Amino acid sequence: MRFRRSIKIAKGVRINFSKTGLSATLGPRGASVNTGKKGAYLASQMPNNISIHVQPDGAIVVLDEFNILINDETMLRRLKKTDMYKGKLNFAMRLYKEEIENETREFVEIYKLAPSVMSLSDFKKVFNQLEPQQYEKVPFAETEPSEVAIKPQLEQEAIEKIKTFAFWRKRKLRQKYVEDEMASRLPGLQLAWKNRKDEHENLQQEEEIKANELYEFEFELKKEGLEKAIEGDTEHIQAEIDDWLSTVELPVDFDISYDFVNGTNDLLVDMVLPRLEDMPSEKSTETAKGQVKRKAKTQKEIKYEYMNCVLGLAVFFSSNLLNISPCIKNITVSGYVGRRNKKSDDLQDDYVFSIRFNRHKFERADFQKIELLDFWQQFENRYIHTSTYDMKPIVPYDV
Repeated sequence: MRFRRSIKIAKGVRINFSKTGLSATLGPRGASVNTGKKGAYLASQMPNNISIHVQPDGAIVVLDEFNILINDETMLRRLKKTDMYKGKLNFAMRLYKEEIENETREFVEIYKLAPSVMSLSDFKKVFNQLEPQQYEKVPFAETEPSEVAIKPQLEQEAIEKIKTFAFWRKRKLRQKYVEDEMASRLPGLQLAWKNRKDEHENLQQEEEIKANELYEFEFELKKEGLEKAIEGDTEHIQAEIDDWLSTVELPVDFDISYDFVNGTNDLLVDMVLPRLEDMPSEKSTETAKGQVKRKAKTQKEIKYEYMNCVLGLAVFFSSNLLNISPCIKNITVSGYVGRRNKKSDDLQDDYVFSIRFNRHKFERADFQKIELLDFWQQFENRYIHTSTYDMKPIVPYDV
């Protein structure tokens, strides 16, 4: 056995590389078309506003301001001549183009999700600045009842209750009503307010004790974890690797096997790579009239993107694993994929890359700015590709 620990990463939510996404105008991908009680438009009925949706197959759907499908050909011809239609179509096409390109980008730019790698001094700085979180009590929001606060209410009550034809007595009677009610009600209101305030503060006191106990526990746990990471505790590092691998989400399924090389601070990682068939096979193209269409990629394009995808995966995984402990100094990553033997047609596992990453160069890398293939060339590696980007089988590094 080459490895003794293996983690399965289940297929999860697709990685999103763009903040643009589909706006309310475009709606969700594959938005359904709604029809309403108004039915189709007559030629004379011009909508005040429209939204244009481009469906995954490129079909254009036009809805009015009530989200009702506009399918009258005469109306559509009139709309297409308006600046409103042209502007919204142009915007919808730009978003559609971005959507198509994102389908590929989430595969070939996985390496850009790699976090900055922390140095030993970074770990120590985090450790020294670590403090337990403190619960912040929620203040009692009610204002204490006062004469000024309740007087308007009592004055309104006096108007409603003191009715007399002796208008010369009305003002004095109403004033007396306010004074009497103030004297009888205010102490009770203030007492009730104080009781609510005391109850709130008692509950907050209890919440503070429970929360701070939890925060202290979490603090000690983080402190212990950082100490073990800095010391290079093997069991802690393995547990942290297992935990991270069990939660990471990628567009396709992966198997990861790993082990520490005895007597060193080196990590040996094997990856089951996605197949070439998993790569998006379409790209966007724009017509002379500005419409965006889907177009099949060439096999050379797909193979080039596949190569960037799998090489980027090695960077993504390595940066995350290096951040588990500063004692991991080197990571040897090898990737293999199940392919048919061209001569025998038997299914076999072919290693297509193997690379020896060192921590020092990762700590200085900005993965948003690096050129992936240039970055790879900084390390000892084995990967061979043809002029059409077929990745040839290689023999992986053992250590």
